[in-house]
Amino acid sequence: ALKTQRVSKGDDSVGIAMTLGNLGAVYLQQNKLEEAEKVLHEALDIKRRLAPTMPVADILNNLGNCANIRGELEASLIYYEDALEDLRAKNGRKADEINALFNIGRLEVQRQHWTKAMIALSEAWRLAREHYGTNHPFVAQTLDLMGFVQLSTSKFDDAMVSFTGALAIFRRLHGPMHLEVANSLFNVGMVREAKEELSDAWEAYTTARDLYSRLGTDNE
Repeated sequence: ALKTQRVSKGDDSVGIAMTLGNLGAVYLQQNKLEEAEKVLHEALDIKRRLAPTMPVADILNNLGNCANIRGELEASLIYYEDALEDLRAKNGRKADEINALFNIGRLEVQRQHWTKAMIALSEAWRLAREHYGTNHPFVAQTLDLMGFVQLSTSKFDDAMVSFTGALAIFRRLHGPMHLEVANSLFNVGMVREAKEELSDAWEAYTTARDLYSRLGTDNE
């Protein structure tokens, strides 16, 4: 597609930028970071020159993901924050804004900046509920990450609310036999253990272990 576009339109068009962005996303999924970053930067340059009012958050988010995989957390955060600013300035898609906030929160968890992580994740969770509804995988995934922040900061009751909320959503979506359900049960067990509720922790852990075994998942 890219070769055809370049023959018909030359090397500089918004359509080529969109194809380059898609190509960069595929390279990223293949973990070909150098190839991904090259075409993503090219796409970003073309869009900013030829269509300055068009959102570029998708490209910025993927560049942030590339930097994150490389372990360049500061650079990754800048890309994610730029993506969020771009979306809000250009009235971009709500789903992209939610994704940018989640990425910022996830990165701040990596940096163990708990307060900043919780601010971003709470906003992502609120917007996700409004946009997707209360029973959506993204809502549950955000709750899981919020629970990890709360557990890490010894807010055990809050963590329990987040983890059990995620567990309930995953059960409604997938039924009782699913990897996400097992992971959420394990998270509940961690909170129970931290609260020294050892009998309840054991029950959650063993239920999760049995699910992992029945699903054929090695999770030691």
